Amino acid sequence: MKYELYQNGVLVESYDHRTVSQTAQERLEMVKNACKTAIEDTGIAWMVEREVTGGKAVPQSVKDQCASYRALNAELETRINALVNQAIDNDDKAICDQIEQVNWANL
Repeated sequence: MKYELYQNGVLVESYDHRTVSQTAQERLEMVKNACKTAIEDTGIAWMVEREVTGGKAVPQSVKDQCASYRALNAELETRINALVNQAIDNDDKAICDQIEQVNWANL
């Protein structure tokens, strides 16, 4: 957790209790949730149900889009894990900042 207190636009106090492991875990969870939401937004769940019950097949474009979301998720997880491995120790705030920059929406 990072906490900053400003008074009249001037930084008065700053506490940074983030750890690399905690920041990475939170960011990995955020990336997984964003991937899950993106896949759900394609409507694949109801398309698969329809296909299983004898209806129309799931369009290949939707399957490809979901596969690209999964690939992006794997890439982001790899990037986060690489940053964790670069950390000097668990209190490396610079790595915490870099991990927090890894974001589903930035791509």
